[in-house]
Amino acid sequence: MSTMEKGKEAYNELWCCNKCGSLYDYGWSDFSIHVNRAFLKIKELKTTDAGAAPRLPVPLYVGVFGHSFPGKDQLIPVDFDTFKNYVTALQQ
Repeated sequence: MSTMEKGKEAYNELWCCNKCGSLYDYGWSDFSIHVNRAFLKIKELKTTDAGAAPRLPVPLYVGVFGHSFPGKDQLIPVDFDTFKNYVTALQQ
């Protein structure tokens, strides 16, 4: 982990996975007195992705929480078993 120059966020770091060496950008900021936000974005992936390809619309079991989120054309409500199968699917 190393601190990076401030960008749009109040706090930025470069995270490195101890196991595979992949690099991630981490950012945090306080949106308001009651809300803060954080993100973790892949910068350099050093492993092979074993998961199945993403689907659109994304099947979600509980829903989306937050200040803003993708439109309904990108999300679809599903039962738990459908969601579980989606997030645990492997490449063919």
